[in-house]
This record gives sequence, structure tokens and C-alpha cells, in this order.
Amino acid sequence: MKRKKLKSPKEAAIMFFVGILMLAGSLVIGYLLGKGTLDQLAMQDWQQTQATITKAKLRSSSTGTGSRRSTVYRSTAKYTYHFAGQKYEGTRVNIIPTSDNFTSYHRDLARLLKKHEKSKEPLPCWFNPEAPQEAILKREMAPYQIGVLCGFFLVFFTLGFGGTWASLNYLLERIAGEKSFLVKLSEVLSQIFLNVAWFGAVAPIFLFIPQAIEKGASSSNWLWFIFPAGLVLTTLAALAGVGRKEKS
Repeated sequence: MKRKKLKSPKEAAIMFFVGILMLAGSLVIGYLLGKGTLDQLAMQDWQQTQATITKAKLRSSSTGTGSRRSTVYRSTAKYTYHFAGQKYEGTRVNIIPTSDNFTSYHRDLARLLKKHEKSKEPLPCWFNPEAPQEAILKREMAPYQIGVLCGFFLVFFTLGFGGTWASLNYLLERIAGEKSFLVKLSEVLSQIFLNVAWFGAVAPIFLFIPQAIEKGASSSNWLWFIFPAGLVLTTLAALAGVGRKEKS
């Protein structure tokens, strides 16, 4: 990683504060992505049954102000299903319960759920055989959700980690010296940590998207990964360029 050369304690403090805020945002995004990944893997062993939709709704809320105001959507539902002669009620629709307006995913899903609510026609759902009260209607993350979360995580984490590390490294240089072993070690460890985080962020792309396409999802779903893939490639190219300049 090419570290920004800080010139004063004030600049280092500002960089640290901004970096911490961006890191906090990346942790929230990373939690959603990581939990969604683990949930989807675990749910592949869940059993399928038929659910009856008792209530379906498309929830909407406004974000931003003025000309930047926009509406985000989230599909919700209540449904019943049976297992071992007992009736259960579920409310979980999809793995990542967030609102957005990146695609028409939630609006399309809400229309489908309302259609089944009206017709009383059963809809497939999956439940945990070890805890039958746990159930879900969509046990795969939508491809666009993976792409969006990966992209935002890469941006927030890379900038946040870079700013925080630069400010802490500035302090370390002031204490131990710019060419000390500790400074060089911190540079190596930070690059390893950053690469591991990148790999973890893009892992769901390689885990789930081929499966989604095999199940009939459009190949256009790959377009959602141009953003995170582009970020990784351009950053690696920038690092390679920095390495060539330092050698010359």
C-alpha cells in the first residue's frame, strides 16, 4: 500500500478520525456480507416445504433531502408452514433484510408474495430441521446484493484502513524513527491484512454466483461485479506502478 506522507500531528489526527469512521462503516457492511455468506451456506442443508402467505407488504421509506431524495424498498411477509404435524409462522423473507432501490428486486418479490397471498397458492420455503421455527422464503442472496456489498466494503475498508494506518504509522515513525524495523514490519503486516480483507470481500462472488447462473439466473448478474472487480484490479495496478517507481 502506498502510504500518504503526513506532515503534521493535526493532519494525522484528522486522517485517523476519518479513517475510523470509514472503518466502522465497512465493519457494518462486512458483517452483513459475512453473516449472509454463512447463513446461505448453512441453509443449503435446510428442508423444503410449502408455505402459505398470510400477509405480504412492500415497505418503503425516503432517504436524503431535496433533489437527492430517493425511495428505498423492502419486501416483507408473514407465512405459515407445517412440520411433524405442528404449525409454524415465519417472517423471514430473504437473507439480507436491508432496504434499497438498486434494482426492482424487492418490488418484484413483493408482487409475487402478494399474488400468493391473494390466491392462497403455496410457495416453497426452507426451514431448519433442528430448529423448525427458523424458516426463510429465499435462501440465496440476490446477486446484486453481493455485488453492492462487496463494492461498498472495498471502498470503505480500503480508504478507512489506509487513513487509520497512515496516521498510526506517522506516530510510530515519530517514536521509533522513519527507517526502523517496526515501521517496515508495520508496512508488511498492513499489506497482508489488506489483501486478506480483499479476498474475504470477493469470496462470495466466487462461491455463489456460478450457482445462481446454474439455477437459471441471467448472466447479466455478472455486471454487478464489475465495480468490485474494477476496484481490486485498479488498486493492484496502482501498487505495481508504485513498486516500479520505487525500484527506479
